[in-house]
Amino acid sequence: MTRVRPVFEGDTIHIQRRAREGRHFLVPHRETLQLVRYAYAVAAERCGLILHAVCVMSTHTHVIATDPEGRHPEFTHYAHRLIALGLKRFHGIDGTVFTQGGASVQRLVGRDAIIEALAYLRMNPVAAGLVAHDGAYPGVFGVEEKAPLKVYEERIARPSCFAGRTTLPEAARFVLRPAERLLDELGPKRAAERIARAIRRHRENAKAKRKRDELAIVGMKEVLATDVWRRAPKPKRAPFRPTFKGVLADALRQASDSLRRFRRAYAEALATFRDGDTSVCFPAGTYKMRLMGCKVAKLGPALAQGRVVDGGMLPVAAARG
Repeated sequence: MTRVRPVFEGDTIHIQRRAREGRHFLVPHRETLQLVRYAYAVAAERCGLILHAVCVMSTHTHVIATDPEGRHPEFTHYAHRLIALGLKRFHGIDGTVFTQGGASVQRLVGRDAIIEALAYLRMNPVAAGLVAHDGAYPGVFGVEEKAPLKVYEERIARPSCFAGRTTLPEAARFVLRPAERLLDELGPKRAAERIARAIRRHRENAKAKRKRDELAIVGMKEVLATDVWRRAPKPKRAPFRPTFKGVLADALRQASDSLRRFRRAYAEALATFRDGDTSVCFPAGTYKMRLMGCKVAKLGPALAQGRVVDGGMLPVAAARG
């Protein structure tokens, strides 16, 4: 059974979605990149998310975004459903397209975690040995080293796989913006410098690892020639699915502690609700019960502004009334 996870308004998050069985359903051909960008653009407009960066690998996608309204579960469901429908039509896929269990969503706790996640996403194709430089890979969008704060905007036409009777818009605006938190806390100049420095570090680390392991560059010609039914080696399974990402030990400790307290407060509120008291107030970050119309505590001012307070997770204890 999936454990309850908080969904806070204003969170910056790292979303990952993997194709089933490690299949290469997302090889970055032009039509696939059009489909993915269109789906994320439509879903972001629908759910109010602000996209910062997107990376389309052959077996999975990465998205870094800010969620002002606390609706990223709806965003991931809607976007990946569109992508799955399109890929089914492109490749004649039967059954599921993505792995079971939904998307992996990590809260980025603090500005350092946001910067590291952006650099990680930008250098993902290089770290995977696909290309020697990220500029050679067509499936990564946003946070370029020379202009990490550049606003990227493109009109994406509705993919041909959705032709015919559809309520989907004819085109969508695919917009990538810098994270406001970085601009607020560091200012544009320092934010750009910090992101560019992190990108360079991730690139050098990837090169050093490739040299140490004596691995050759795959190259885009071979990447694009990959059979979509090919299976990638199964990634090592983590002992748990992380719900937050921080680069400082103290931030991780505090986030872990407050996650436990959120789950405890949620369990207490749910037990009260099941006992018949439907006026119980669930802790801040409650998602599904909020959709059902239940009372949910408001975020404190600091957390609502995206500041790390108590590790970024400050659940309000369940209370009646």
